[in-house]
Amino acid sequence: MDKKPEIFYEIELKALLDEQEYQRIDQLLAGDKRFKLFNTETIKTSFFKDREKNDVRLRISDKTCEFVYKKGLVKEYCRLEIKIPLQNKETLEHFIEVMRLLPLHPERGTLKHKKEYYYKYNGFDYIVCLQHLENFAYILEVEFLAQTPAESEFHIKNIHEIFEDLKVEVINGEKFMERLYHYIAGENTINWPL
Repeated sequence: MDKKPEIFYEIELKALLDEQEYQRIDQLLAGDKRFKLFNTETIKTSFFKDREKNDVRLRISDKTCEFVYKKGLVKEYCRLEIKIPLQNKETLEHFIEVMRLLPLHPERGTLKHKKEYYYKYNGFDYIVCLQHLENFAYILEVEFLAQTPAESEFHIKNIHEIFEDLKVEVINGEKFMERLYHYIAGENTINWPL
């Protein structure tokens, strides 16, 4: 896990899919040469939020062990993201213990199966991410990683066009937040440590 820390603005839109749409998009992405698969993994994530709704995520998979900070609500289409790679599972578990001691609110974790594709559109590289979050949803995300938030209006237009090309409707941020709150209130949890 030889990764470097990263700071960027994630400009993204999401769509909620049913299982049939998920399978259709999965086949389309795998069979269309415009989309280049670059990552497949299952990630376990623990979440902690502050009063301003910023969140910290601790993620682990067979490829990823990282601390992630996201500024703003998940419904926002442009958010500052800072990723810091962690040494190993033990380091991550110590971070989780520290986060539990801070004045942050722990939230229900996720187990996400994802496939990420590069897609060159209008001269830019976008990431198309197909996800199955167990006990929550099937999701399609299209994102651009920018250096400044000023780029967001331009890229949001392109991202909308990509969703139109895939024949998938973008979900309204408020509706996604509502679905997320129902998930957070659920009974089944993903327990730490692994």
